[in-house]
Amino acid sequence: MSLAQPTSARRALTLIEVLLVLALLVMLAAVVWPELEPVVASLELRKSAERIRVEWERARVDALSTGRTILFRYEPDSNHYCLQRCPEPQFTPGGTADQTTDSTSNGAEAPDREAFLPEKIHFDSSEISDNATDWLGDVTLPATSGEWSDPVVFYPDGTTSDAKLVLTNQRDQSVELSLRGLTGVVTLGDVIADAETGS
Repeated sequence: MSLAQPTSARRALTLIEVLLVLALLVMLAAVVWPELEPVVASLELRKSAERIRVEWERARVDALSTGRTILFRYEPDSNHYCLQRCPEPQFTPGGTADQTTDSTSNGAEAPDREAFLPEKIHFDSSEISDNATDWLGDVTLPATSGEWSDPVVFYPDGTTSDAKLVLTNQRDQSVELSLRGLTGVVTLGDVIADAETGS
């Protein structure tokens, strides 16, 4: 003996009902988006700062493992940056070495990697201190629109430049990265709005 399954009539949605639901969702998004936009911009800025932190940590590991000095440079007020290995022979802070290089390379190799942060993020300012700037004058990067910053240097012994770097976005939010030269430790600050800095 088989039991008949009860059948229930399924009511289909009309086109007008679907359009009304979509219209309500659009209106809700229009109301909520202005509140969400600063949060989304802040997350994107934080993600970009994390990306630079990872680049710096990889550069330090690369310098340690290859025995070659690595430079990090960026174009101020842009989202463009690059990493470059210095030509051999190697230099150390305060040290000296034979700086004879191939004249065709002008003492430098092409950047190992050039990259861009998201379009709305840019490098705002930096403080870089290093006592090896005398020999860095011979290291050049390919010509681009704009000027390169002073380099953040990663040495084969694990030390680095002391550096502070500020990234900003289109909403005048900023985040600071700090690099400790002796240990190579990178610290990320909080994302702050321009009003919070008093400017």
